[in-house]
Amino acid sequence: EKEVKHIDTLFIKWKNNFFYTLKMKSPKKELDKDPIYVQITKVTDSSFSFSAKIGFSKFKTDGTIYKVK
Repeated sequence: EKEVKHIDTLFIKWKNNFFYTLKMKSPKKELDKDPIYVQITKVTDSSFSFSAKIGFSKFKTDGTIYKVK
């Protein structure tokens, strides 16, 4: 089984300390052309939680990012 590597480049634009927008550099699908709006909802010493939405679609997801050493 061969491992397939997939690399995307995204531009990040910070609106303030808790909100940023991601945009694909080379969108492959129609949905990839829409910006991803990310709202940071909680910050701790080792993580931050966020809510993300793609463009004006109904797709929304929540997640947490943890700092690693």
